[in-house]
Amino acid sequence: MKWVLPFAALFLSGCGYHFQTEMEAYDLIPRPVLNKKVKIIAPDDSIQSRVFASELASGLSKKGFVISGRQPDYVMTFAYASPVENKQYSTQEVTGVIGYVMTEKKQHPGKKGASKTEYDYEPVEAVVGTETYSRLHYAREFRVSMRPGSPAGKEVLSVSMKSNAPVPSDNAAYSAMIASLTEKMDAPLRSGFYSTVIPWN
Repeated sequence: MKWVLPFAALFLSGCGYHFQTEMEAYDLIPRPVLNKKVKIIAPDDSIQSRVFASELASGLSKKGFVISGRQPDYVMTFAYASPVENKQYSTQEVTGVIGYVMTEKKQHPGKKGASKTEYDYEPVEAVVGTETYSRLHYAREFRVSMRPGSPAGKEVLSVSMKSNAPVPSDNAAYSAMIASLTEKMDAPLRSGFYSTVIPWN
């Protein structure tokens, strides 16, 4: 499977911070999912994995799934990658004063009938060059799979989410991905490869 991971931008809007994620999803889970039992299996016993498993369980429960290890209808597994730091560069125009323009001419009477002239000027600004800025980004991936009955069953859900954003906190980034995924689980996920925007605070 080939991935194209474009540079993701972080921006501020009225709803808070967002970051762009490249997503590939295939969803064959029958709906509705109300009262369907799901067992969640973490990739290891680390604190971070347990936290993500708990967040997945909480999000799925809100959509009608029942989290249970006894005779589950589905088994969910997940995995996540350690972030890879990388710098992203952007170029911005630099403006400056390139001259002055006369805006007003005043005549003042002087001594012995002579007049004195005064001039008012305003600066004229324009683009005088460019400046390059760098910002540290973090490339991450979060994958989710669901199979009926057991981890060996035929896969009915496959989701891979990749981001490359200036979000230094792993927990904040992955928690935002999990929330974005589980919020849509009461309806079939959009299948295929596409880009989506994930809010986080």
